[in-house]
Amino acid sequence: MVMGMTRSKILGFVKSIMTAPLPKKRVHRRVRVQPQTAVSAPGHKVTVEREFQPVWLEQGWKKKGTTYSGFYRTAFGAYKGKIELLYQFRLRFLIWSPPSCLWKHPQATCFLSKGRNLYEVHFSKIAATPDDGIIEIEKILTEAHKQELR
Repeated sequence: MVMGMTRSKILGFVKSIMTAPLPKKRVHRRVRVQPQTAVSAPGHKVTVEREFQPVWLEQGWKKKGTTYSGFYRTAFGAYKGKIELLYQFRLRFLIWSPPSCLWKHPQATCFLSKGRNLYEVHFSKIAATPDDGIIEIEKILTEAHKQELR
């Protein structure tokens, strides 16, 4: 045993460490992480799960049946969009009236006109979730605006 400690005292000490509540910490910015395992004491692992909210929900998109509608948001403006779930979990991303600076961007060819200022967006790598597409389209729109400012 450890210098003068009985087995029951050691077990009681270990149990108190393992069952002690963790201090609550405020998160001041949005962070998206997968559940992680952290070591808080030698040999003691704690799984910390963060609250996850999808991007489409965070940004105010609305879901009705298999269709999402909302706005692709950048620091330069917001552009009306729609996401449709097609067959076999394939998603179609649409945007109305994208900015004119987009047509000088290298990925402008990914925006195919459907008429009446409506464009369908295609990706080289298929977007698996609405979040993937929203993030990628917003990135392209932001790059196009920044490119115009240069």
